[in-house]
Amino acid sequence: MRVVETREQGKRVQTEVDFVCNLGSSRIYLQSALNLATQEKVRLESRPLKHIADSFEKIIVVGDRHRAWRTDDGILVVGVVDSLLEWEWLRFLRPL
Repeated sequence: MRVVETREQGKRVQTEVDFVCNLGSSRIYLQSALNLATQEKVRLESRPLKHIADSFEKIIVVGDRHRAWRTDDGILVVGVVDSLLEWEWLRFLRPL
């Protein structure tokens, strides 16, 4: 877990990234969510990832089934079932 601290509307806000995976000099940030049914939920789940100022991969793993896609901020969203059963989503990853 990693705590990300930002300022929003003049107030200090702390958010957490669920998992940080390190392999040598590479890193992947993982956020988990049951679903992303609304734009507000997408915003809430991607907020801690957007405030990390590096170029490592940022992924939201969602509990329901759907194909991999990227948010407007470049965050990869994958369904947990599809990510385990199908490897097609790996083509969305940036090279390490």
